[in-house]
Amino acid sequence: MSPGPRTVRVLYSIGRLPELATQFAATMHQRHGWEPVYWITQPELHAEVGELFPAAARHPFSDANRGIAAAGMEWTMHAPLGADDMARAAPFEARAMEIIDRHVLANGMEHGERRAFYHQMLAWAFSVVDTMRVERFVVASTPHVIADICLYAACVARGAGVRMLHLTGLAGSQVVLHDIDGPPAGLADALDGARREQAEPELSAIAAEELAKGGDAARFTVPWYVERQQQADEKLRHLQEAADFVLDHGLASWEGVRFDRPVEVPKTALAGRKLGIPSERGDSASGNRQPKTFGRRLLNVVRRAIAGGATGGPSAMINIFRRRITEQYRTEALIRSFARPGVPFSGPRITKGEYYTYRDWALLRKTAFKRGYDSLAVEPADAELAGQPFVYFPLHYQPERTTCPDGGAFNDQFLAASLLAHALPEGWRLLVKEHPSQFKWQTEGELGRWDGYYERFLGLPNTLLVSTRVASERLILASRAVATITGMAGWEAVMLGRPAIVFGNAWYADCAGATQVGTLAQAREALARAAAGDGPDPVETRRFAAAIEAIGERCYINPSHATHYPELDEAANCAALCALFARAEALIAAEGNAGDAACGSSR
Repeated sequence: MSPGPRTVRVLYSIGRLPELATQFAATMHQRHGWEPVYWITQPELHAEVGELFPAAARHPFSDANRGIAAAGMEWTMHAPLGADDMARAAPFEARAMEIIDRHVLANGMEHGERRAFYHQMLAWAFSVVDTMRVERFVVASTPHVIADICLYAACVARGAGVRMLHLTGLAGSQVVLHDIDGPPAGLADALDGARREQAEPELSAIAAEELAKGGDAARFTVPWYVERQQQADEKLRHLQEAADFVLDHGLASWEGVRFDRPVEVPKTALAGRKLGIPSERGDSASGNRQPKTFGRRLLNVVRRAIAGGATGGPSAMINIFRRRITEQYRTEALIRSFARPGVPFSGPRITKGEYYTYRDWALLRKTAFKRGYDSLAVEPADAELAGQPFVYFPLHYQPERTTCPDGGAFNDQFLAASLLAHALPEGWRLLVKEHPSQFKWQTEGELGRWDGYYERFLGLPNTLLVSTRVASERLILASRAVATITGMAGWEAVMLGRPAIVFGNAWYADCAGATQVGTLAQAREALARAAAGDGPDPVETRRFAAAIEAIGERCYINPSHATHYPELDEAANCAALCALFARAEALIAAEGNAGDAACGSSR
């Protein structure tokens, strides 16, 4: 009887879908010897992990990211941290600090507090990896919460392998990364194999259709996640209208941000003012009445308040966003962790009611940013776009994983823009466009921008800001090259035959026609090739797509993505995930990198 697989001690931080996550872990345990020894869990997964793997330490997700230890391991949050381990983690320190920043609302922590929290979390991560003798760290994506990035740094320092799922933009394929700055496992060999083949590589029907549409300007389609964003924008349009009304009339400002009180305006401030909100009009005889818009509803609210309908008499206040939060939502805590004024990470978790109230205040901040951006941006006509060669540089929404950690040093997107602007060929321009999601209610874009952010770009040579109203596909098609940190705009450019310049660890960075740069010399060389007419070859693009499909699997770990894989039931999806990780293990072993993820590897 042949012996079973060698036991591999695994630390998990994956998924919010209980059955999928535990089925995956159980299968990997049975077939490949992956023994869970520590699991950062979501609340709904906690009991199930305990039943299947009673020996594994379980650490609630929110506690792990607030600096609260797992039960029975309280000492790990007070472990010592030496200069040697700090030095080993140094390549990831800037990213860790940025990740902390995105979880601090309304300047709720001083810089020194944030650094102390980072040191505490790093010491915890080393103590967990050492105590549990971790050999693999399995995470649902590149780490973008503080617990995960510190565990990543500790695993790299100790030589433990890291396995990170990474969703590509090709046919819903997932690949596995084992280095935060490196290519997917097995990609180099798969590309070599695809390029040695004389015949045109075979693709799945979905991938072939995506390449065909992506390479045809007339068939350019909006990605599903953009469509989902547009649908959400439509549902929340009334909130934007409310924010505009408040700012137009000077009734409230971001400086008054509160977590316990909605954005209110005094009825006395509205009395006698021209509200600037249209009344409901129409021909009542014909029945052609306009629908009740936000403006009409707000006008009714204001009228009732002025007439004494609001409570409290002359000093009565009106909730301008008219939000109704149920008692359950008012008191239910978010899974995500935030620090805020007077409440550190380790304090009570923010409730959904407090968070949604904060989001209303934050919309005032983002609306002010948008107005500032619009005042600086231009909206060029097609003839103007065609009249002078340019590089198109669409900014990423921030804070987000695609720039931190995936962008490395270029989480500060201005650094990339500066390299491009100083590397432009004679007569070229750089066109920078903000991501529309930066200003939406449902995002945390107020944490990714600040006063004066956009003016810096206009200080660069031959650089323009472009209105968010200009469609991205217009700019891609009219450009001579597209630059991005890791964004899908680069892949869209390659499919359309435009060179892509990437500054971060984009999944398509190794595709012919895409160039990864990090220095001024590299940016000059990439733009010189673009000026000479070098660009993507459709055959090479197809070969790259074939290589991605060879090492990847069409599957999901995020439950919100399940609808985009209609052919997969839970069992098929779990089987695909297990096959993906098993293949990645073999590929990494073949590359001779079965031990640790390398720091800052280059392509």
